[in-house]
Amino acid sequence: MKLVSFASALLALLMMGSLSVVAQEKPKADEKKVEEKFDRGDEKAEKELKKAYIRIASAEAKGLERFKSDAKIVIDTSSTGLPIQIPPQVGKLLWKVGKAPHFEGDKAEAPAPGGMDTSTIAKRAFAPFMSFVFGVEAWDTRFKEANFKYGELTKEEAAAKKKKTYVIVKYKDEATTPETYALEDNKVVGMAAERSLQGQKQLVQYTFVYEDKGKELKIKEVLLSSKMTIPAGAMPGGDGAPDPKNPENKDPKKEEGSEEEPAPEGEDQEGGIDMSVKLTEFATVGKAEICTKLEVTIEVKAGPMQLSIPASMEITNPKGNKDVSDDDLKPMDTPDASGTEGGSDEGF
Repeated sequence: MKLVSFASALLALLMMGSLSVVAQEKPKADEKKVEEKFDRGDEKAEKELKKAYIRIASAEAKGLERFKSDAKIVIDTSSTGLPIQIPPQVGKLLWKVGKAPHFEGDKAEAPAPGGMDTSTIAKRAFAPFMSFVFGVEAWDTRFKEANFKYGELTKEEAAAKKKKTYVIVKYKDEATTPETYALEDNKVVGMAAERSLQGQKQLVQYTFVYEDKGKELKIKEVLLSSKMTIPAGAMPGGDGAPDPKNPENKDPKKEEGSEEEPAPEGEDQEGGIDMSVKLTEFATVGKAEICTKLEVTIEVKAGPMQLSIPASMEITNPKGNKDVSDDDLKPMDTPDASGTEGGSDEGF
């Protein structure tokens, strides 16, 4: 794999997979309509999670249903030594209930080396963070059809008599992966779930740091951590590393049916991405409070390679509800350069 393509892949790994909705078959006219009650599981576990979850600041819970603002994304790769620079991206941040936040760049940038669309890279790289602009989803939105049960403490936690509780949440929509919430002192201190990262399932762990305002907890920092396995030969400079334009390393000069090149030798290597998201500035829109500045640090570990990439998003001129028209939000339904719908990149 060429170094510039590998850099693109590392940034693309930050993109969280979108969640699809499972269509339900409608009953035939001559059949009796029987509403099947969804099993919500352990009522005590649900109540304990709800008590802690609804303390977290949520713009949606305070009445925000649609939003637009000017926004600027900066991803600084200058200190990494990678031959790719992402110019500051200026555009609009759009959001409405039921959709993930969407960044719409004002104009298409010239392709970066290797033909990469830097605007799309920036948008996907920030997809895991943009939802924190609005705090968390309202309880009734996120957990409308969910099943709750208690999880077990680790042996170490049990031995240390930790006052921690785990609640496992499974959703009626089977396309939504189960989540495990960690509770301590009536706070959601962490969450773990499988997310699709560049087409691969990875365990992503979230840790939350709050400003405790008594009844309400304002998110001040979110730490995200994920692990990945890098196939042998896929590291830049490695023998047999694939070219994205010729992933199977076939020699075009060879006739069909000729012997294939041997698979790259070596061992798979472990890597990971750790991210710190600090919410540093806020503004009020109606009765809701939104974050207007996110400061992000992306730490990439891939075999011998270790990169630290600072990034930020600044929001200005925020508008909500009646000040946001359907036309304002149309870009959320328009496929982007990658063919995915605007707003489909999922974060928390």
